[in-house]
Amino acid sequence: MPKIKSGPYEVFWSGVVVSFKDNPIEFLLTDEPNPLTISFHFKNRKEKPEQALEVAPATDRALNIFCYNFNNPLGIGNTEPIEIGVLANRKLFLYYRIYTLGETTEKEMHFAWYLGEGVANG
Repeated sequence: MPKIKSGPYEVFWSGVVVSFKDNPIEFLLTDEPNPLTISFHFKNRKEKPEQALEVAPATDRALNIFCYNFNNPLGIGNTEPIEIGVLANRKLFLYYRIYTLGETTEKEMHFAWYLGEGVANG
């Protein structure tokens, strides 16, 4: 099977997804009954107009990422990889870009999940 790498990091999964209306975008990263799940929730806060990102564990297998005021048609994203945790005994990282078209609630998300160096007992 072909692989994509960037330096020592292997692309685990990359693509583009558009949220369905104002629903979160959920990544189910493992194929098991209780999958490792990362959910992106998009919220607008008029009382605090600046963009903000908050990370909140939901369970030991689920993480919620709240994106506040991500409404820029030119895109909002990270400039440094976010280390999410461990997957398949390797460090798991994420790069993303999020775009909004006008006043819609839908978000277009470009994402790349990377696997890094191995970890013991991950």
